Amino acid sequence: MNITLTVPGAPVPMERARRGRHGNWYTPANSLEYRTRIQTAWMQAGRPSFDAQPLSINAHVYIPRPKSHYTTAGDLKPKHETAIPPGDTDNYAKAIADALNQLAYKDDTQITCWAAISKHWTTPGLEHTTIQLWSHA
Repeated sequence: MNITLTVPGAPVPMERARRGRHGNWYTPANSLEYRTRIQTAWMQAGRPSFDAQPLSINAHVYIPRPKSHYTTAGDLKPKHETAIPPGDTDNYAKAIADALNQLAYKDDTQITCWAAISKHWTTPGLEHTTIQLWSHA
C-alpha cells in the first residue's frame, strides 16, 4: 500500500510538554492544532491503515518565509536565499509520527525508514506538509 497525505497550513514542530501553573503537564496548543490537521488529512484519505506492517515515511515540510526575507518590492533578499528554516526537522517528523500513531499504524516502532525535508515555501499562503507512507509487504 502507498498513500500520500497533504496537510494544508504552516507546519509546526513538536513542542515539549509543559508544566502548567497547577503542576499538570500539557501539550502546547500549536502542536495540538498541527496534530489535528494531520489527522484530518488522514481521515480525508479514507483512514488507511498499515496495521502492524513495517513502513516507510517520506515527509516534505514547507515552511513560510518571514516577511524580513523580502525587500519592499517583494523580491527575496539574496542573503536569505539559502536560509535554514526554523524548527528542527526531527521535531516536525516527531509531530507527524505521533499524529498518525495508532491511526495509520499500530505503533511508531513500525517505521523502519524515515526521510524528512524541511524547506522554505516561496508562495505565501500555500505552506503545507506532504506525507508519503508505504508498506514493505
